[in-house]
Amino acid sequence: PVRPGNPATGPVRVRPAGPADVDACVRLAIYEQEYSAMVGSTVLRPETHDLKRAVLAGRLETGAPVWLAEVDRVAVGLAECGYTDAVPGNWMATRLQTGQWGYINCASVDPQAREQGVGEAMVSTVHTAFADASVVGSFLYYNPPNPLSSVFWPRRGYRPLWTIWEIRPATALR
Repeated sequence: PVRPGNPATGPVRVRPAGPADVDACVRLAIYEQEYSAMVGSTVLRPETHDLKRAVLAGRLETGAPVWLAEVDRVAVGLAECGYTDAVPGNWMATRLQTGQWGYINCASVDPQAREQGVGEAMVSTVHTAFADASVVGSFLYYNPPNPLSSVFWPRRGYRPLWTIWEIRPATALR
């Protein structure tokens, strides 16, 4: 069977994640964090792993919309999602049409399973779930310097709502 770190070979199966999947979810979320730290402004801190575990464990316990993509029953992709409301008076209503929205908080594919349809299968499942929930639309945040995200998400129809520019360290300001 495929093991973490080995290429995926079989068909991709996407299923809801549950509390028993926390280890796989954390492993996949950390892949995203590590990659983002290499290509963008994400900073890995000593507590990153423990914080991710606590957040994901809580979300899985409450049945939040989190999906795992598997190949040969090995988790190779994670889509951690949620729902939120854009209502007059909150910050989201300044950017989004009023109503309930689906959001993709973290999408990650095992580096050895990339370019094999894992991300596409997950996003298809997520979009179907969002449509079934009758959301107005969906949104996400991604790091534009990330060479994977900056190609993947626009190909699925996502466009910028706003851009944040920063400089680190702040003492580098001129």
